[in-house]
Amino acid sequence: MASIHTLPTPRPRWNDKPVREAAAMAALPGVKAWMVNAGYMTEDDTSLDHDLPAALVVALTEGSCGYTATRRLEDVTRFPADDALVTLMIDAFTRMDRMVPEFVRAWVMKTGTRFKAVEEDVVRFRVGALTLSGTVRAVVKAEARGCVEITKGLNNKPQVLSVMAEDIIDNLGPSRRRPKTPGPKGVV
Repeated sequence: MASIHTLPTPRPRWNDKPVREAAAMAALPGVKAWMVNAGYMTEDDTSLDHDLPAALVVALTEGSCGYTATRRLEDVTRFPADDALVTLMIDAFTRMDRMVPEFVRAWVMKTGTRFKAVEEDVVRFRVGALTLSGTVRAVVKAEARGCVEITKGLNNKPQVLSVMAEDIIDNLGPSRRRPKTPGPKGVV
């Protein structure tokens, strides 16, 4: 669960400390089970209840992938790692990316960030150093982002990009291609 008090000011990303901490807590039961199976602790052993979560956070924060996080955990705990532990740490890294939307939703609520356009509006936005414009095709309010179609994407074909609210430069208003609204029902 995203803690509102630990959210970063910019939009949360997979490698932010709160996301890594949450991934470490989610990986904790599996790592404890690995330690029990490997004979490093018993199921009722509580001696590592404080140190193991901290070691997992350090490993996930300092590691750049599941393997390097496992090596870091091995350095911190002095328990020799095996392929089962590497798999657990790879799962923890994979989980971080899936945890981000929860943190983004909490960040949107905390900061009040909004995507300042509606479907069919034309917007100018940044992608790195480029400035592009396109038509909004969908808005994901809970994540303060929209799906924007640019007319000349790869190979000069239309392409839809996910655009974050903070990347919007200007809302140029409704496009000329507003969808036709249906007439009253029952009228022939």
